[in-house]
Amino acid sequence: MSQHALFINDADTALQALSRLDLSGASRVQLVACAPHLTHRIGKWVAHSQREKWRAQWAAKLFEAVLPALDGKATVTTSIAKEALPKVVNQLRARLGAELQVHDARRTPLGATVEPLAVAQAAKGSRWVAPVAVASGLSVVLALVD
Repeated sequence: MSQHALFINDADTALQALSRLDLSGASRVQLVACAPHLTHRIGKWVAHSQREKWRAQWAAKLFEAVLPALDGKATVTTSIAKEALPKVVNQLRARLGAELQVHDARRTPLGATVEPLAVAQAAKGSRWVAPVAVASGLSVVLALVD
């Protein structure tokens, strides 16, 4: 039995990711909705319970759009990410097993960065690692030449 966890925030992007998944045989899919963050200006006027209610309504609309694509193909469970995503991934792996395949099916807003799903993914995704290493290496060489 294959187990997949999909982190989603947009129905179209989630449907594209689901079409690429191999759900043949008996499989289990955990859909995790990653609600957009409220801005500071809105957040300071909205109570925590209202925020949670809004997240639940937002996730219900998202799941309503995505679940028909999975009808009959897999056993589906849904949840809403309320903590940092690496922590949610670790909790899912502890609950569902280490063979859980985690898929990032979130739509990235233009010009924005999204929270990585795992701590290792943050280091891998950093685009400044190689330029900093080269620049510091050249600095050491120049210092030794003088």
